[in-house]
Amino acid sequence: DGVYVDFDPVEGASGYYVYRKVGNGSWTRLGTIRTTRSHTYLDVSDKKGVTYKYTVKAYHNGASISSVGSYHSGISCKDVY
Repeated sequence: DGVYVDFDPVEGASGYYVYRKVGNGSWTRLGTIRTTRSHTYLDVSDKKGVTYKYTVKAYHNGASISSVGSYHSGISCKDVY
């Protein structure tokens, strides 16, 4: 069970940060993908029936190359299982 967050690769990235929020709340970082080979993140901390928004922030050698909310911002997902 969980929500899969799939995204397109960002040229020049060395990895990605995955964020989530509920409603108009703040973005919370869920995890870090430390490779450019993976473009999927599984959120297993979700709760059934809650709608979440996800965003992905690319980085290169620790420095951000995309801002939170600018890349796939607002993809809404709800775990119904």
